[in-house]
Amino acid sequence: MPPQRTSDDVKCHTCGILVRARGLVPHAKKCRKLAREKEEDDEVKAIIEEAAKKFDPIKIWSMERHNHENEAADSEDNIDMQGSMPRSRHSLILDFNMALPGLQSHYDDANPADQEPLLQLDDIKVDYHPHSQIPSTIHHFADFSCTRPMEASVPWSHTPWEPFWTQLDFEVAEIALEAALNTDQTNRLLSLRLYKFNGMRFVCFINEPWTADAFWDAQSRLPPEAKPLAFILYADKAKLSSFGTQKAYPIVCWIANLPVEIRNGTGLGGGRIVGWLPIVSEDPEHAGKSSFVNFKNAVWHESFLKLLESVIQISRTGYWFECGDAIRCLLWPLILILSADYEEQCVMALICGLKGKFPCPICLVPRDEQSVLSHELRLRTSTESEETLRLAHSKKSKKERENLLKTYSLHDIENVFWRILLTDIHRVLSFDCMHVHHGGLWRHHLWKELQFWILELGREAVAEIDVNYDAFPRWSNLTHC
Repeated sequence: MPPQRTSDDVKCHTCGILVRARGLVPHAKKCRKLAREKEEDDEVKAIIEEAAKKFDPIKIWSMERHNHENEAADSEDNIDMQGSMPRSRHSLILDFNMALPGLQSHYDDANPADQEPLLQLDDIKVDYHPHSQIPSTIHHFADFSCTRPMEASVPWSHTPWEPFWTQLDFEVAEIALEAALNTDQTNRLLSLRLYKFNGMRFVCFINEPWTADAFWDAQSRLPPEAKPLAFILYADKAKLSSFGTQKAYPIVCWIANLPVEIRNGTGLGGGRIVGWLPIVSEDPEHAGKSSFVNFKNAVWHESFLKLLESVIQISRTGYWFECGDAIRCLLWPLILILSADYEEQCVMALICGLKGKFPCPICLVPRDEQSVLSHELRLRTSTESEETLRLAHSKKSKKERENLLKTYSLHDIENVFWRILLTDIHRVLSFDCMHVHHGGLWRHHLWKELQFWILELGREAVAEIDVNYDAFPRWSNLTHC
């Protein structure tokens, strides 16, 4: 028989359920939170239903596409000052008047055929990749925005709602579709380049991964209908964790296609731990031997292979994916950035490090010429490294094989990143500036050197420097690492 309620039970004023008296406070707190979330969800649902009554987003998209195809010759003269792609006058007015009532198009009272872009200092030019079939646009600096509107004021639920993580994530995505939001929101997977007018010419600048050459070049190598799905991977031994007697450190992944405020946020779309790399314990008997170094590198790459197995094949074929807006896209996964410190980069690129003839994982700079910055040096490539390893394995003796690999400072291990199409390990290597400069170069080297010379100046100098440091203004909520 179920346990009988006692006189110690009290009724929750929110849900009406009888609970134990000593558990009433946490229960009531949870009930109020759930009730508040339901009320907020109902408000968002009402907004969506009201918006759905006013217009059909699929119909709007179809009209825009039809108008864009019929009036492609005139589209270059239509400059959208709000950051959207060029479209016909009718399409622009439709977007502004129907999707965002109260806002008026810049061209409501103008004939698009009479519009000529008058260039001003700091004007921004946006060049879309040819595969997108979107003409270039020019924007005044004051009107230009590369980021999507923040939605911090919109509440969201922590309850899972498939295929979205939360119900509100689904609802916000639905609002974005129905409101026909701007190009940055609806064409986020299309690479583009940004230029700023300096009074004489447009100069290219980079503010997001998809505005850099690597993203553009990847798009150029894909079929016209395909979209790069670019990953940023970060590995750091400083984030070591223990699992019983074993130690490992995390691999964190970001989607480079997402805007920085989402990509670097803590919510949906932010970085996620996708795997763990094991630490091979040092063996005093074999420490320093090339065979043991190769063993540790082989363990690292075999472990990373477990993470990449799911994308190796589709990195060569792409895959059709139905996005949250019910539109199917041909996504093509690739690794855009591998972020790590130097020691980890040597493992990723499988080079011999500081003791090798060529200690750089990116170029073939001789060890004794690293301080010479005036020379043009040959860059490493995955194709060349793979070919070098193949030739080494064709040698008859072990000594011949080792000598050939030493010529390029390579280890006798197959690199797991060679299996990912459109990913050149020597091109994707990067590092976290704050981690390297603040946590490494400054903390362990420059700061100690500075302290030494400050102490050499005497007590008065030390006291004066302390006073000057204390005089620095405090910046509330400023974080950098």
